[in-house]
Amino acid sequence: MLVRESHYVPESLASDVRGRTRRYSHLLSDLIAQGMRAGEFEDADPGVAGLMLLGALNWAHRWYQAEGRLSAQNIGAQYAEIILAGLRRRTD
Repeated sequence: MLVRESHYVPESLASDVRGRTRRYSHLLSDLIAQGMRAGEFEDADPGVAGLMLLGALNWAHRWYQAEGRLSAQNIGAQYAEIILAGLRRRTD
């Protein structure tokens, strides 16, 4: 909500929300960069990787249905596998 719906925040709170959004995005980018430095993740632009993750995660509420074919746990596991498989350093 912080990242996706921030344009609905009253102007009196907008500066604070933008600051929190920046800090959250930087934290995610920093975590990805740490994984790259540790050799766990492929080299990529940490900012782009972070935005990709946020985009994937912030879209799920638009299509997820609790009574749907897949449980939230199943979807979460698939998200993790797909995302980590893309970031995970290849050993071949």
